[in-house]
Amino acid sequence: MPPHELAGLVERAREGDVAAFERLIASYQPKVYTFAFAFTGSPDVAQDLAQDALVKVYKSLGSFRFQSAFSTWLYSIVKNTYLDAVKSRAGRERALEDPLTERDVADLHEAATAEERLLAKESRRTLLRALRQVPVAYRTVVALADVQEIGRASCRERV
Repeated sequence: MPPHELAGLVERAREGDVAAFERLIASYQPKVYTFAFAFTGSPDVAQDLAQDALVKVYKSLGSFRFQSAFSTWLYSIVKNTYLDAVKSRAGRERALEDPLTERDVADLHEAATAEERLLAKESRRTLLRALRQVPVAYRTVVALADVQEIGRASCRERV
């Protein structure tokens, strides 16, 4: 989006133009979700995190001063929203490993393809657990590289 168009949308959104805000966010929304997913490892939690972050973006738009790229400011809000969630009790509970569901147990009793699905699911869990062990500053770099699709397909496509 050209800088002058971005500035116009930001200004109109600041004045309460919801359509301008929706247009402003539309191009960033998939990347915000992918960035959130890199932190949470859960599609549902990532969706909630992205939604919470975008609400904060809307409420904080008046503080954006074009001192950095809009995307940099936006991603920092997503990261800070995640950190706030982790600090909360609910965030700590969501960060715990998911136990096997009844469906997972049923899959264990199926043919080899079920074993492959379970192994793939466990591999994804292991990767996301490992990513959560990386300090947030470095995880941010890895997630941003993924969001910007540097070198590989996005997390969303791998999961």
